[in-house]
Amino acid sequence: IEGEDAGHFLTLSIYEFDDAIEGARAEWSVYTSDGSARPPHRTIIELMTEEAFFDPVRILTLPSGVTHRVADGSIVTELSSDTIAFAASVNTSATSQRELTLDWIESGDMVCHRIGICDSFYYDAETLDVPVDVPARVSVTRVDTPWNRFIDAEPALVFYRDNAQEYAVKPWFDLDIAAEELPFAGLEDRTHSISGTGSLAGRTNDVVDSTYVYTGHLRLDRDRVTFALDQQIDNALGIANIYTTGSFDLSTGTGTQTVVDCVGPALMCSDIENGSTAFYTAQSLDASEPKELTWRVDTVVDLGGSFGTADSSSSLTATAVR
Repeated sequence: IEGEDAGHFLTLSIYEFDDAIEGARAEWSVYTSDGSARPPHRTIIELMTEEAFFDPVRILTLPSGVTHRVADGSIVTELSSDTIAFAASVNTSATSQRELTLDWIESGDMVCHRIGICDSFYYDAETLDVPVDVPARVSVTRVDTPWNRFIDAEPALVFYRDNAQEYAVKPWFDLDIAAEELPFAGLEDRTHSISGTGSLAGRTNDVVDSTYVYTGHLRLDRDRVTFALDQQIDNALGIANIYTTGSFDLSTGTGTQTVVDCVGPALMCSDIENGSTAFYTAQSLDASEPKELTWRVDTVVDLGGSFGTADSSSSLTATAVR
């Protein structure tokens, strides 16, 4: 808090988010520097929850004994697990208000777990501007933890809030998500990267008007081109990605294209059939410079139903990667 020296502390924080499935949480935390100029962040070394909860360390945290309530003018806290027993009461009849340091508040911007996965917190002015209540009387009747030899028997500071706080939390924000590679990433021995843009314009219905962005890979084998494309479509219905693979003859620009998948709003993907193959023509193909191939795909599309007919126009460039 303002006016006091920094130190090395173990903090027990007990709180509950509205509608949280885990109920009340008891977090035992230390403060860890990541070597940057920012203040240290909190690292949870033990998490106890009232109900079962998913967390990155144990995957499933089973319920612990977590009781945190107001009774007869006191905040009564009781915690129990296989390794921890804690009991304390805080008298709320006599308190003083103290300001928290910005360093301590900002230590809660990022709350990490022991395996390095972190939650990112965003809070309102009720956290920054409102002082906390420091009680005159605190009774700690039991402290039995794995860290007893590192901590004092009496707490260095106890405070609580009686004001509501609003948070936005991005859990596990730094977790590397195990996601499947995009379909075009499997093209072996690719020689070129594909980029491009395009558009779709409805003749009678502008709801279908769309813009395209193409990314992908291409392999050039003498007089034959093999490609894999991600066509991102953006229109009034949302954003969809159509993944295709195909090939065409370098001299004629003709070949076939096969749909691998369509990901996006159901209405945009409803007429896309995975595995379907259609003729493909690389129009205005310029392969005079093997390091950069350019072509166009201009076609009339029958969208069916009330959407009618639309004109699709795309320009693509394949640039050598080696």
